[in-house]
Amino acid sequence: MNHSKDPQAPLCIFLDQKDWIDLARGYYRRSEGLEDFARYALKLSESCEAVFPLSITHFGETIMNLNDDRRKRLSDFMILLSRGATIAPSNIVMDFEIVNACLKHIGVELFNIHDWVIGRGVSHMVGAKGSVLTPSLPENIVKELEAKIENEEVLSILLKAKYGQEVVTRLREPADKAVKISEEIRREESTIENGDLRHRVAMEKFFRNSLDPKIVKYLLSIGKTPEILMKTLISVDTVIEFLKSMPTAYSLFTLTFYRDHEVRSRPIQPNDINDIMGLSVAIPYTDIVVTEGMWRDAIIRRRLKPKNKVLDSIQGLKKCVENVRSKGG
Repeated sequence: MNHSKDPQAPLCIFLDQKDWIDLARGYYRRSEGLEDFARYALKLSESCEAVFPLSITHFGETIMNLNDDRRKRLSDFMILLSRGATIAPSNIVMDFEIVNACLKHIGVELFNIHDWVIGRGVSHMVGAKGSVLTPSLPENIVKELEAKIENEEVLSILLKAKYGQEVVTRLREPADKAVKISEEIRREESTIENGDLRHRVAMEKFFRNSLDPKIVKYLLSIGKTPEILMKTLISVDTVIEFLKSMPTAYSLFTLTFYRDHEVRSRPIQPNDINDIMGLSVAIPYTDIVVTEGMWRDAIIRRRLKPKNKVLDSIQGLKKCVENVRSKGG
């Protein structure tokens, strides 16, 4: 669904995990001040005026809650409000953006990423198609079972399942390691006193580690030499413009740099990677983003999204929706 161009399409609203929890508390009447906001969000969803997609980061944060009752209540509300809508993960979206950026450079028709980013079910959320591994079943039964993988019931079962402390600890390990690596990168880059040079060094590092290998691989796969692209990226401005043609990658880099160097006094948090990964897709491909104050400041200051489409609380959602609708999306 192309939210930005079709005025009749439902608005796509991306919520931070804290806002899913707040709305759930309102829905279950565990916070009187949030009841009206929960009812308003449900009205938008039920009338198909808006879609509230779940991401892989929402899934991960939800299953880490070891309180069974709270997790199940939140999961039920997530399914109720999202109606099974999910948003593709950042790594898969970035892969499509890299392809599009290369195709655009050589004058070939592009994929419509915007219409694809919001989908349904577990497979879309994780970026991998589910399949039935039992070889003895008839083909029609296999197809029927695989189709059911994408329904809301399966998503609900996975959200509410009890994974246990061992699984949760294992899921937290990559984030804990990422904090140590990010703090080291922050220290290294902070030794560069000139802000413009620091930004350039960080961008070159991001290109080299995250984008260059995939760009080279794709160009070679279509019979093009990497030089056809690299010889045009001759200045900081051209590199930035090329990066902006991959909006998820650009958002990911920009939010990371902002965290590392614009709020340097704030220690890097394990959950930062979840926030950045989720927002890097939500910023370019959804209509309204509700997130934490620090990220809202980053989005606005770096002009990643118009100010009137970024909130730090669900309390401003109704006015925001009305403003977006009045301006035609």
